[in-house]
Parts: sequence; structure tokens; C-alpha cells
Amino acid sequence: MKCIIIFIGVLVSFCSSGKGFDNPANAFYFHFPTLQPFYLTQTSQNSKPTPPITSYPKDLEWIVNIPYKINRYNYDNQLSLEMGKALYNLSEQERAQKRATISQKTKEVFLNLYNEKADRIPHITHRIWITDTQNPHEASAEQLSLYLQSLEELSPDWEHHFWCMNPDSIPQTIHILKTSKAAIQIHKLEEIYPVMKGKHVFDAYYNDKQFCFASDIARQNIVYQMGGVYADLGTLFLTDLTPFVDAYDYIFWHNIRSAFFDQSFFGYKKQDPLFKKYLENLDTLYKMPNSVKEVTQTPRKKMGWHTPPHLMVLVDGFSKPEDRFLFVPQGDNSLITINHSGSWRGQERFGNKCVNQSTLDILSIEPRPNE
Repeated sequence: MKCIIIFIGVLVSFCSSGKGFDNPANAFYFHFPTLQPFYLTQTSQNSKPTPPITSYPKDLEWIVNIPYKINRYNYDNQLSLEMGKALYNLSEQERAQKRATISQKTKEVFLNLYNEKADRIPHITHRIWITDTQNPHEASAEQLSLYLQSLEELSPDWEHHFWCMNPDSIPQTIHILKTSKAAIQIHKLEEIYPVMKGKHVFDAYYNDKQFCFASDIARQNIVYQMGGVYADLGTLFLTDLTPFVDAYDYIFWHNIRSAFFDQSFFGYKKQDPLFKKYLENLDTLYKMPNSVKEVTQTPRKKMGWHTPPHLMVLVDGFSKPEDRFLFVPQGDNSLITINHSGSWRGQERFGNKCVNQSTLDILSIEPRPNE
């Protein structure tokens, strides 16, 4: 009996000294039916132990270790350099320095992800399907499946919006969305026409059956007006985006092979100043000086105004040091995968005209008097 009493006395002294169970190397366990585990004795019966705060998801660290940098051998980067010089006299050196600063900030935020709270990107998703209302094409079942799978990954407080020209012209698509588990709000694009910047360019692309390019302009107007995250229908979310949109001001798909970011997947806050400038430029393309227009004379170069080259000019030229950007590569070990349909190039798909078949000059189109 004396041995037992001495042993318990030593054990109590060991625990109270702070050297016992607090140190895993010294931990040893006893199974007394009437005793609670040590860690539960630190809290009341009605409270739960506080889970440890994770600084960042280490398995995704590779995402932020890929720098946002200039690749002069890439078409979009080269065109962006030319556009930036013509528009705002931006030098390659200052843009390279800005990209290095952005990359460093991206890492800093990520390494403290769950403790970083920006003025967050709204928890709203947007998808768009534009087709000819006179000769409509339904969205593919495969892409709709990816869309619905994505929504299941997000936390319940997110809201979801699907935009199209006319829901009645794509009944199968709308039926799939309305009968899904997600509460998806269906919109006609005409809802944003009164505030749409670059509406005359949108109309020109739509009438020329370049629906993908019309979508480029529509998606930026929608996110600018509402905030949130846009993704192409072929984009699959592999995890909950909530901690990322809560910590960053901007999120974009990062094409790491070619070193540019793109608007197949992106998000930002409502009325963002960078994208106000982007939309104002689209709205006044016809007013651009000839020295600027000359940089984008071919059909493919004209695309640069509503694709990565123009976006990169504005991010490199006008973002602030405190702005938080997250550039997300696609892949099975990333946040997203993207299944591009490529309907703007090569063979016609879903009624889209190939860019090389078009003679449309968006630089010369002026708004109608009532726009």
C-alpha cells in the first residue's frame, strides 16, 4: 500500500511540474475507468478543446512557389508588353519588379492563410452559357456535371448564379440546373445591359457568332457589378474555396506553362478599381490613339483587349503593394481543373465562329446613341 501511495505522489508531482503530459516525449498513459483523459480536464464539460490553427495547407504550397513572371517567349506576355508600352509607357523592368512584389505578397498571405482576413471576395459563383437564341446549343452534360460537382465542394453560405441569353431556348440545360441539389439562380444577361460597359463590343461579338468573346465581356461586367468568383463551365473545384477568397483580394487561373493568368477562373470584389479601368478601356476602344490601335491590328491581337494581355497590363501597372493576388494552376493536386472546350478556335463548336474566320474590327465600333 505504501508503494502505491508513493507512486501516486510522484505522478502528481510530475504532472504539476509542467514536465509531464505537456511534452509528448514524456507522455505515458493510464487507463482508469473513472478518470477523464488529461486534455479534457483543462476544459469544462460543456466546452470543446480549441482545435489548433493551421497556418496554411502545406500540400498546396507548390501553388505559391510558382512565381508570376514575364515570359518573353509567350505570345500573351509579349503582346501585353507591347500594349503596356503603348497605353501607359510601362517598361518591362518595372513590370518585372511589380510581378516579383506580387509573388512575394502571395506567399506571405498563403503562409498565414487562416489568420489572414482581407475585405473578402463575396461568396458568390457565376457561370455563363451564351448561345444563338435563334439556333441554340445546349450546354454539354459533361460540363454541367463538373459545374454541379464544384458547388458541392463549397461551404453552404455560398450563392450561385447562372447567366444565359434566354432560359427558354436551352430547356435541357435549365432543367438539369433546376433539379440539382444546389439552389442556382437563373438570370437573363439582359439584366445587366443597363450598366454593361463595352455593350457595343459585346453586341458585335454576339452578332458575329463569337460567343466566347461576348462571354469575356459579360463575365467581367457581372463580377464587377456583384463581386464573386467566375468559372468556365468546364471548371471543377477540387476543394472549398472559402479560405482562399477570404484571404485574397484577387484570384485567377494561372497558366504556368506559358506564365500568364487568365479569366477562365477568377474572382474579385464588387466595383473593383482595377476592373473599372479594364471595362472603361473596353468601352472606349474606338477612342484609343492610333499608336495604341496599331499594336493590336490582327484578329488574334484584338482579342488581347478582353483576354490576358490587357488584364496583365492593368495588374502590373496599377495594382497597389497591399493588394493580395492568388494565381491558381490547374491540376489534380490544385484547387481546380479546367476542361476547355476551345470553341473559339479550330473547328466550330456550339455555334461559335472561329476567330480566324472573322473580319470584325472591335477597334472601330462605336456605341449607338442610346447606349
